[in-house]
Amino acid sequence: MLQRFSHILEKSDEFSLGFTCSTLSEGLENLINHPSNILLLDLGLPDGSGIELIKFIRDQGLSTNVIVISVFGDEKHILSAISAGAMGYLLKDEEHQKIETSIMQMLKGGSPISPSIARHLLKYHQEERVKNTTPDVIKIKLTNREIDILKKISKGYSCKEISEMENISYHTVATHVRNIYKKLSVNSRAEALYEAYTMGIL
Repeated sequence: MLQRFSHILEKSDEFSLGFTCSTLSEGLENLINHPSNILLLDLGLPDGSGIELIKFIRDQGLSTNVIVISVFGDEKHILSAISAGAMGYLLKDEEHQKIETSIMQMLKGGSPISPSIARHLLKYHQEERVKNTTPDVIKIKLTNREIDILKKISKGYSCKEISEMENISYHTVATHVRNIYKKLSVNSRAEALYEAYTMGIL
């Protein structure tokens, strides 16, 4: 996988390859010494799980966005990666063009997800929604504006694009997003969408 995706990035006119590594320890070292906008990450590393790397990025407050590219398409790995802070999840058999498109989508504020992965998430959300439809469920009170922005985020729009669509300032959109994160107790777009679907907000 490493050689394949290195080749995709090296021949692209849109991106530059910062570093490559094949182990968890190399990944930790390179992230510290060579900060990157996006990290393409496999979960099955020889010296540990890629989940540990995602948690490291989150705990260190790094601005690196993670797209998981893995053979693991089961619910356990998907939910673990997204809960840890992954912003996208693709399967290894995706076409080259899909990988490039997904990176561009990520740079624009989207969260690229393979269709089969999306089905797993929807199934899980639907099951959780049924579990949570009890009288004692605590409803998260988002404003109509916050829900509208959250819906646009779910469609892959960036804060800049939302500000232009809604005719409000970028700062205002960013403030709404921070409030959404606070109310949902999350730290990323992927987590916000995950919680919103689970709670039936979207």
